[in-house]
Amino acid sequence: TFTDNRGYFLTAQSGKIYYFKVRAVVTIDGTNYYSSFSSVVSKKMTLPKPAVSSIKQTGINSLTITYNEVNGAVKYQIFRSTKKSSGYSSIGYSETTEYVDNKAIPGKTYYYKVKAVNITDFTTVKSAYSVYKKAKASISAPVISGLKYNSSNKTIKVDWNDNKYEVKYVIYYSTKKSSGYKKLAAVENSDYTFKVPAKNKTYYFKVRAMVTINGKNYYSSYSAVKSLKAK
Repeated sequence: TFTDNRGYFLTAQSGKIYYFKVRAVVTIDGTNYYSSFSSVVSKKMTLPKPAVSSIKQTGINSLTITYNEVNGAVKYQIFRSTKKSSGYSSIGYSETTEYVDNKAIPGKTYYYKVKAVNITDFTTVKSAYSVYKKAKASISAPVISGLKYNSSNKTIKVDWNDNKYEVKYVIYYSTKKSSGYKKLAAVENSDYTFKVPAKNKTYYFKVRAMVTINGKNYYSSYSAVKSLKAK
């Protein structure tokens, strides 16, 4: 019973339809007198859809999807597709407002949507899809920071920046700037010592990062080419 012209029903459950009617009451000398009932109106309780706020790369093949908290949701279902408008499939659930997709293929663009989920009386209720948000796990290209020639042992040391994720680096060299590159090695550290085949030649180097997932290699783009003449 409310004295104002509005009331609040605080125990509604998502997914259920509730019907309401109202009548006025006045108490005279301890006796209640009622009007007839109002017309019946109904309302289905539904979960608002979440909104994906951000997607950040948190690993070489991991993307963390963050979304807002939905009142009434007990968990969230995450969907992924390689197409913007179709092909979405469920990749998992989370009881928090973020989900880590650790099966992203580097270099591939993914589209993500989220649904809020509530479970009442053994019935699962889901919201509509959130608006999609796209992201891509990328492997950043190395940057060659230095080339140093050691005339005593006829070597060139190649240095580059270290990737923040765990990767290998593939080093290539050539005696021409734009062609003829040969693979030298794949290493885990951020430098490589090249044994110079012949003096008084200019050697060109480039590097790219590599990660192996399920037996398949994925690469970054090449670094910019750097050169040094072995005198």
